[in-house]
Amino acid sequence: MLKKLFVMLLLVLATFSCSKKTSESEVIKTEDGKILVTMWHATTMDSLVSIISNFNASQDAIFVSDSYKGSYAEAMQAGIAAVRAGEQPNILQVYEIGTGTMSYADDVIYPASDFMDDFYSGEFNEDEYMDAIVSYYSDGDTLLSIPFNSSTPIVYYSKTAFEKAGLNPEEFPKTWEEFDVVAEKLLAAGYEPMTTCWTSWTLLEGFSARHNIPFASYNNGIENVLDSRIEITDTHKNFFAKMKEFYDKGYYTYHDREYVKSDAAFNAGKVAIILNSSGALNGMLNNKAVDVKAAFMPYSSSVVDTPYNTLIGGASIWILRGHSEENNKATAEFLSYLVSPEVQKKLHEETGYLPVNKTSYTDLKESGYYAETPDRETAILQMSENTAEYSKGLRLGNFVQIRDIFAEEFEKYLFNEQDLDTFVLNYTERANKQLEDFSASYE
Repeated sequence: MLKKLFVMLLLVLATFSCSKKTSESEVIKTEDGKILVTMWHATTMDSLVSIISNFNASQDAIFVSDSYKGSYAEAMQAGIAAVRAGEQPNILQVYEIGTGTMSYADDVIYPASDFMDDFYSGEFNEDEYMDAIVSYYSDGDTLLSIPFNSSTPIVYYSKTAFEKAGLNPEEFPKTWEEFDVVAEKLLAAGYEPMTTCWTSWTLLEGFSARHNIPFASYNNGIENVLDSRIEITDTHKNFFAKMKEFYDKGYYTYHDREYVKSDAAFNAGKVAIILNSSGALNGMLNNKAVDVKAAFMPYSSSVVDTPYNTLIGGASIWILRGHSEENNKATAEFLSYLVSPEVQKKLHEETGYLPVNKTSYTDLKESGYYAETPDRETAILQMSENTAEYSKGLRLGNFVQIRDIFAEEFEKYLFNEQDLDTFVLNYTERANKQLEDFSASYE
């Protein structure tokens, strides 16, 4: 399904202008006369339902109707199919790895900077966003989509496991060089020392950003999406070899290329350390079986003296063309509400997603919120570390498939089905074939 998804999007680019049914002159309203804004999304967060309900109750002119479309991949596919049918929603939530593909859908998407300039009645200040977040969703000075539920990979660890292993439960190792000693003690105490979620995000993309190393040409595709290709460095290979060493020693258990099995093992108290999304923070901290603490992602001190920020995950809101001026104005009002300090504070407090609005973070900081709940600031502080050329983001076509390819080849390497060089070669060749296919679509 995922492979078909991006082929469908390319077809949309060619057929959008002649297939659309939605009229740019027809104002769509509810039965009681309110301007209708339709939002399709892929989140089951109660927070989103509450945010939309609060917006609808705050005024009488606009009504936002939301529709859950399944997983991120399924929601993106539903949005693409709707565009082809001329029945597209006003806004569509798309996960971060769809950014490269969506950015080339010029006839389909309305860049957020342009849209807010054209239709928002107030002042929309993009400087209010956290720098590492806005850079990910921007093309030069143009913000392509509206950041909403942004996350980053962080460490969660069991304080109970650390105590049983004779380790300080308030200190997590800063570097990978320190991990061996910690893992050995955790293993001796009866724990699986570490597992990971979202294999490519944590072990390739996250590692690369943390050390300011590109893993694809043209600044990970940001400078040139169509000509960018995967380029794995010796530093990457050394890290992959270290992870294999950890696996062979029993220090690293590979449960899942996504998150379900890994989360279950950690939440059951079997695993002491998990690399996972900051968006999982609330669930982790509310775990009754494990006393959880959050920490920064480790870095290799043999590579850098000071680590850089990690990349974001989560999703943003893309604006789709083909709607009336009045509906667009209503959409702009709702988008401004979504990223307001009050809403972002609510989302951050209830989930663990980053408060993308700087004011929301400042207000929480000054209120003493993080002094009382320091784990909730971990991801923000990590994202605020040194931002450099190769830690700003990535922009690669067909990246859903490329992530899956990395996981497939990495698993074969871990499970002794291929050696390191073969793993890297196979990943690079298969990933670059995806990039070449994407580029060929625009020739």
